[in-house]
Amino acid sequence: MAESNAGGQAHSMEGPVSVVVPTYNRADRLETVLGSYLSQSRIKEVIVVDNGSVDRTPELLMEWSSRVAHLRIVRLSINKRQAGARNAGAEAARGEYVFYGEDDYELTPGQIAILLDHLEQSGADMIAGRRINVLPGESYQAALRRIDRYVDPLIERWAMVGNHHLDTRVDVEAPLLDACALIRREVFRHVSFDLAFKGNGWREESDFQLGAREAGFRLVHCPHTLGFHSPGGVNKAQGGSRSRGRLNYELWVVKNNARFLRKHWAYLRSERSELRVAPVLELAVAVQTILRGLRAGRKLSRVAGHRTDRSISPRWS
Repeated sequence: MAESNAGGQAHSMEGPVSVVVPTYNRADRLETVLGSYLSQSRIKEVIVVDNGSVDRTPELLMEWSSRVAHLRIVRLSINKRQAGARNAGAEAARGEYVFYGEDDYELTPGQIAILLDHLEQSGADMIAGRRINVLPGESYQAALRRIDRYVDPLIERWAMVGNHHLDTRVDVEAPLLDACALIRREVFRHVSFDLAFKGNGWREESDFQLGAREAGFRLVHCPHTLGFHSPGGVNKAQGGSRSRGRLNYELWVVKNNARFLRKHWAYLRSERSELRVAPVLELAVAVQTILRGLRAGRKLSRVAGHRTDRSISPRWS
């Protein structure tokens, strides 16, 4: 992991928040949204974690950092996916709080300051605003009008997903939040992003947040601010975490869902959990556990057979 600041000594602003933005091969999108992070108030620094980009991202970041003193660049020599990039950013952060951004997510003015105010007022340890997903060709205003017509629960307890676009009118404690969240540094002493969520990284944010919840931290959905998520499909040209094709993406959703359920099974089945495991997911985990056992048994059989063969018929005979 290497860090640089083309302007020489990296300077910090007066705020308590370190902003961490992982990026991978999305120079054009990053260029569009980066200004919305750098212009936030109450921030100490913006750390862009270049996750092994091979497009023009390194050159873009060097150019920006030569003009912006509070921009720091952390370069990873190989792509460590979102989980690795987020962990690297949190490690490098100097602030009392960490705000996670995304390279295709644009902040609105004052978003971080509003979140910080509400975090302190509510006593939350992690807080996130609304996420407005923008359709291709849609304006931000049109996206907001469309989203505000939806009537959804904040958390779909059986599917274990959140409708983070929801305007709840007041701050609401929740087991799952949007990925672009403001987090107290204390949380990172207890949880980190799990690198074992492979492929598209599905559930890595849920895993981190539920782990924090299990450790006794408070998570709050704040409807008083929002950010806009750019349109994006699933293809290799776009970079990011969805660059392997649709079928492969959905396969990793299934695999990572199973890992998430196995990891948090005891908590999810306990009375402490606000989430519920749907019967179909229970069945899926049971089936996968059996299949994993069978595969492990076959591997052991092959190893045992290989050793037996060698003892009976040595290679040099």
